[in-house]
Amino acid sequence: MSTSLQKLINARDKARKNKCKSFKVIRALTQRRIRSAKRSWVNTQLNSNQNTKQWWSTLRSVTQPPKTPSSDIQNVEGSTMTPNTFCDRLNKYYISVGGDPKPLSKTSVPEISASAPLQHLSLGEIKQLLSKLDITKATSSEDFPTWLSLEGREDICVPLCDIINNMLPLLDFRTNGSALR
Repeated sequence: MSTSLQKLINARDKARKNKCKSFKVIRALTQRRIRSAKRSWVNTQLNSNQNTKQWWSTLRSVTQPPKTPSSDIQNVEGSTMTPNTFCDRLNKYYISVGGDPKPLSKTSVPEISASAPLQHLSLGEIKQLLSKLDITKATSSEDFPTWLSLEGREDICVPLCDIINNMLPLLDFRTNGSALR
C-alpha cells in the first residue's frame, strides 16, 4: 500500500469520526483509489508471471475468497475449545470471583399507576432527544433524514413537541384498554 493511499484512508477515517460534511467525497475518492490500486496490483502480478502454474495460482488467489479459519479458540495450554465452552468457562470464572448474581427486588422496579396520565414532554426534552440522534444510522427512503433533524432541531422542536403532546392522550392505552380511541 502506498503512503498516499494510507494518508487518504486516514483522512477518510478522521472525516467520519469528526462527522465532516466532506466525508462522502473523501470516501468516494478513497474507494476509487483502492480499486485502482487493486487493479494495478492484479495486472502486475498476472503480467509478471511467465510460469503458467504461478499465473493460475495468482488468478485463483485473486478470484477465490480466503478460507475461513476455524472458530475454535486456543487457550494458554495450546488445547482448543469451542466458543460455547469458552463462554461457559468465562462465566464460571466471573461467578467464582464475584459470587452469584442477586435477583432484582420488586421494589427496584417503579410502579406505574393505571389512572395517571402520560407526562407531557417539554421543549428542552425534545431538543435533548433530537441532539442524541446518530446521523450515521440509515433511514428508509420515506423517513425524514436524521441529519436534517439534528441540524434543524431548534426549528422543528416546537411543532414536534405539539404533535407528540397531542398524541399522548390517544396513545394512553392504560386508561381505556386499547391503543387508540
